[in-house]
This record gives sequence, structure tokens and C-alpha cells, in this order.
Amino acid sequence: MNNHQTLLIYSTLPLIGGNSTNTLTVAKEFRQLGWKVLVLTRDQAVHGLSDQNIDLLRGMGCEVKVLTTPSGRYGFATLAALLWVFRRGKGAVFVTLCLGSVSPVLSLIGRFRKSIFYLITHEENKSTLAFLVRSKNLFTDIAVVSPITAQPLEQLLGGGKTVAWLPQFSDFGSGNRQLADKKKDKKLTFGFLGTLNPGKGIHLLIDSWPGLKEKADLRIAGDGPLKEQVMKASSPEGENGIFYAGAFNAAGREEFLGSFFNSIDYLIVPSVNTMEGIPTVFLEALSYGVPVLASNRGGTACFGLDWLTPPYPDVVHLFPLEKMDEAIKHFIAKGAPAKDYSKACIDYYQTWFSNQAVLKRWMEITK
Repeated sequence: MNNHQTLLIYSTLPLIGGNSTNTLTVAKEFRQLGWKVLVLTRDQAVHGLSDQNIDLLRGMGCEVKVLTTPSGRYGFATLAALLWVFRRGKGAVFVTLCLGSVSPVLSLIGRFRKSIFYLITHEENKSTLAFLVRSKNLFTDIAVVSPITAQPLEQLLGGGKTVAWLPQFSDFGSGNRQLADKKKDKKLTFGFLGTLNPGKGIHLLIDSWPGLKEKADLRIAGDGPLKEQVMKASSPEGENGIFYAGAFNAAGREEFLGSFFNSIDYLIVPSVNTMEGIPTVFLEALSYGVPVLASNRGGTACFGLDWLTPPYPDVVHLFPLEKMDEAIKHFIAKGAPAKDYSKACIDYYQTWFSNQAVLKRWMEITK
């Protein structure tokens, strides 16, 4: 079998989250290029395994194998999956998104043409990455989703290993937003979209909004452990200035996001988690012409690098968490983004993060 244009992805597949989003988008792009795509996944006690995402992959024509039993244990299913990798992997390109000991084993037995470790978080913890340091020579390439992660990871790995910048695919909406100048006196709407957990900082927004509700609304979409708190803070009539727009998943993502981004003026990403890479929704908002306010933590800090800073002011506005309210008030005073402001978001996105720009990097690393 000629596997020169076969891609094997190893990743978890929860209903929502970075691993699922990246796996689905990479699989879609490579299937459109005519590549054969194989996906190996496993159940996860914390986040689970989404049958819906497996169906989406199979609907694209991907082959999917599960490494664990339905209860998440290793057993006969594991042996069968490893045999499948051994048989199908020869000459293929292997991409793993999973931290842990399984990835090096797969790289060792797969007889792959290329073996790429893809870190989609901003991880600097030596103990967490100890397995990668020990097994770095089993991977032909190591890539990160945020360029600010590359240098500390190279230092951790020692000499002889270059870390590549490989942004995620995220282009679903470029050109779909109806760009128009908005009335400056209208009440602004800020949007939050993502997993509703403390690491994403949604609780900080809810706590801050009573002091901002007279001048701006907050529209929230997503699901997670803080959903009940979000729903309690929101109100259908908007008297609290907070609206909950519901949950979304991979199956209806594009339609949902298009509607959501058309309903807000600015996206706000107040992440507390310092290990987060670049949230895909951050890039999706820019592709739709929506400016982004974000905390300067984790991989998102890359937008402060001299060579990546947007040339148009406030396309991306980074703030320290303790100054989040100040940043929001700055944009309330600024008013709704004008037509040229939204176009600047799309132009910046097209330069660095469009599917065409990202695919060029993927083709380089997989050749």
C-alpha cells in the first residue's frame, strides 16, 4: 500500500474542546486534498468521547479506531488498534495531539514517514513535558499552535530540535460578515464563546457586568461546569445586561458561530489558564471581522510579539486580567467597530491565519 498521502491523527475527541476542533479541521482540509485520513482516539474519563465527532469524521471518509474500551480502559481493543497502526502506518504521516506515553509508542511501532508531535497548549511545565523530553528523538518534527511557545520548548528539549509554528485551521467565515458602519450611540454587545469553566474566566465577566450593564450587553454561548451560574446571571429580557445564547457543538458550529458573531461588536477572551494555546474562537472571530479583547496569558500573548502585532490598532487588544474592566470601558468609549475596522480584522487574519496560509505550513511540515 502506498501511504505517501496518508495522515494518521491520534487525539482525544470530546464533544467540545481544542483537540476535537483541531482534529476535525485538519481531517477536513487533508480529505479535501485527496489524502487518506486515519484517526485513532480514546475515551477520556474527564471529557469523554463524542460519538457525534466520530460520525463527523466518518462522514468525511475518515477511518476511525478507538484505542480503549467504552469504559476507557485499555484491553483487547488497544491491542487491535495498535495492530491496525502497525499495518496501516507504514509510509504515512503521523500527527499526535496527546500528551502522555501512548504517543511515543505509536511513533515507535508505526513505521511512519514523518512523526509530528503537535502541542496545542502553551505548556512550560517540565514535569508535564518530561515524556516529550525523553522521547523527542522518536518524533521527526515538533510543532506548536502559538509561536510564543516555541522558544521555551526548544530550551526545554535541548539542542538539535527545532520547534515549528503550526497554527490551527479556523477559516469558516471570511467575507460572510455584512460589513457596515454602525451607529456610535448604540449599546454595545460583547461576546464570550467557549467552554464555561473557571480557566476560561467566564466567572470574572459575570462578576464585573453589574457595573457595565448600563452601557453594554454581554452575550454568552457555550457549555461546561459553570453553565448553571451563567444561566442564573442571565435574563431573557436583558435587565441584567447578560444573555445566554445556548450551547453549540461541532456538528452545527459554522451556522451557530455565524449567527453569534453577527450579534456582537467585540469578542472577549478573559482566559485565566496560562497553559491555553490560541483559542480557535479567537481566530474565528477575526475571520468574521470581529475585533478581540483577550487576557495576555498563555499562547495568546503571541499577539504582542513585534512581528505578529496587528498593524491596525485594537484588532487584537491584550490586557492583564486585573485590568479587564478598564479594557472593556476603553472599548465602550470607542464605540462600535466601523466598517474599515472590521475589514482590518479580516485582512490581518488572511495574512497569518487563513486556511491558505496555514495549509502552506502544513504542507511544508508533512512533505
